[in-house]
Amino acid sequence: YQRALECLGAEPLRADPGPAALFAAIDTGSKSVRRQPEFAPWWLLFKRPPQGRAFSDWAGVVAGARTLLADLPPARLEETEDLVAEVAAAALEEEGYLDGLETLLGAMDEEWPRRLGQAHARAVAASPNPERQLARTFVRWRQLPGFERELLDLALPEATGDLPPKRLAEVGERLQAGREEWELWLQAHPPRRAVSRAVRGVLRRGER
Repeated sequence: YQRALECLGAEPLRADPGPAALFAAIDTGSKSVRRQPEFAPWWLLFKRPPQGRAFSDWAGVVAGARTLLADLPPARLEETEDLVAEVAAAALEEEGYLDGLETLLGAMDEEWPRRLGQAHARAVAASPNPERQLARTFVRWRQLPGFERELLDLALPEATGDLPPKRLAEVGERLQAGREEWELWLQAHPPRRAVSRAVRGVLRRGER
């Protein structure tokens, strides 16, 4: 079991057949090995929802494993935090989403909301309807007012990524309620492309 865990520790976190088989062997074996820090990231990978558990239950395990995760090497810890953000981004419509997200925001470090936003940016980029995806994210995140800074000031600017201003304006058209709030948010958090164009314009004018 220890040797299998050492082999897993040398692998990047991904759900390939080889790591899955090693994890399955450890998961049914020695409890002492399963309590070691390196086991936790693989549990989070292979036991992710919706495989028979609510997102809130999974998030509770993440919060409970924070002590173990803190003992991981920095590179593995970052990889694990990215995995947690990826699972959270995919769980927007899952059972227990808001409770689970609240748990994670309370347990993870102050940089994690940015990772959450970056994971949502990847989900938006892969979506056939990115405007609808962002609109739904905005609606859900506004349902946790106690974490407004983390979600609306840190995560959401990352989630909008490099979408052009026109596409971001179209997000408001998907919002039956909250359109005004979205427009106010856009005013407070200008699209990156709009800002970069404005900066380039100032630089060009300064060169003349």
